[in-house]
Amino acid sequence: MEGKLVWWRLGEGELWSAGERMEACRRADYVRQVEVVAELWNRTSRSKDDQSVMVADLMAWWKVTRSEAKDLLRHAELFRREAILSSLLAPIGETGANGGGRAG
Repeated sequence: MEGKLVWWRLGEGELWSAGERMEACRRADYVRQVEVVAELWNRTSRSKDDQSVMVADLMAWWKVTRSEAKDLLRHAELFRREAILSSLLAPIGETGANGGGRAG
């Protein structure tokens, strides 16, 4: 299926699989975003003022909401912890979020 995917043609299992693949890609993209924010954050003195400026810059440059920018910065601060990184990359079923009752 090249080009535009026609969702209504897919069966339920195919839709769940497609959503699962998209979620895996979204998580991987988010981890890369956090890595970039962590590198930017490491280049500051990490003061309270820097935190406010970083949030404002994320909002301006990446067009994210204040809440999203704060989450990115918070995750960047925790980035070096292996457990945090592992949980961001874990498949949906391993984190307890089962996709609204998805059958395995």
